[in-house]
Amino acid sequence: MTGIEPKLFATDEEVKKQLEVSKKPKSNRRKHDLNDAQIDALHMALIKEKYIAQDTTIEQFKEPFNSEVTKMATKIQWLADTRLLVYCLDSIFVKKGWPKELECKEAFPNNNGEVLTAQNIYTSLSQMSKSGFPRGSDKIDTIIDKIRKQNA
Repeated sequence: MTGIEPKLFATDEEVKKQLEVSKKPKSNRRKHDLNDAQIDALHMALIKEKYIAQDTTIEQFKEPFNSEVTKMATKIQWLADTRLLVYCLDSIFVKKGWPKELECKEAFPNNNGEVLTAQNIYTSLSQMSKSGFPRGSDKIDTIIDKIRKQNA
């Protein structure tokens, strides 16, 4: 089934157009549920709480959220624990597959300059499921919940 609902007495040309539209890749699908205003607010909150470096521009911060960016020009320095970064990202991204995509973009190096990999992310998620959320996760929850409510 193609998901196309043909009109009654549709012409061959109309059916061809419907098929072409349904086959186009949907590259602009958001893997997160934040709008631009919410991403801006998150950027400011993470700087204020010293989770990311103060010199991180909004343009740099938006790159990991853009599905069309394949490799980031500038990395975003995460200043807190790696597990807390993973917790934050897992709270933001809603579609499966985000760890591998962020690894490819090489978006978030830790304090040692090591880029967060999909393996690091999956290990952190596994640890969280066994031993609980990292210290500071309640602060991340408060930031994200406030941003989602404020700028919805």
